[in-house]
Amino acid sequence: MPKSYQISKGMQVHPFSDQSGVTFFNTLTTVVSSVNVPLSTFEEWLNNPSDLDDKQTDVLTKLLDQGFITDKF
Repeated sequence: MPKSYQISKGMQVHPFSDQSGVTFFNTLTTVVSSVNVPLSTFEEWLNNPSDLDDKQTDVLTKLLDQGFITDKF
């Protein structure tokens, strides 16, 4: 895994109203996805992917495959 990730350009990120998760919207393809973790936790995942367990890594991999996040260079 890379050292960190970032939200891809053209993506909109919206926390759930109760702050329990995050919705991603790709403005280019209109694809929507969500994760059931607070935005602050998700940002920690992006910055420290080497600290994640397998399930959390799978979530990031799916978002990477869908283009919602990219490697941070």
